[in-house]
Amino acid sequence: MTQLSAALFDIDGTLTDSVDVHALAWQEALRHFGHEMAYERVRSQIGKGGDQLLKTLLSRADLETQQEEIDQFRGELFKKKYQHLILR
Repeated sequence: MTQLSAALFDIDGTLTDSVDVHALAWQEALRHFGHEMAYERVRSQIGKGGDQLLKTLLSRADLETQQEEIDQFRGELFKKKYQHLILR
């Protein structure tokens, strides 16, 4: 019998409902870069990785020039402004 040395749990969205909070962070990040998106449109994409989410919301030209910057900004924004809303 092999001894288990680690266990990995993905609780985001499973034990906590974080969809709305992630959608708000993405919506604000997109707005920061000049992309006004309806909350419902952004929310419907939550669950995808950031690269896939942005592919459904932005044009190819915007992806080429802004994808990495938007994704980075959203990550920092989420940590600073939104993450605590999930961990209560």
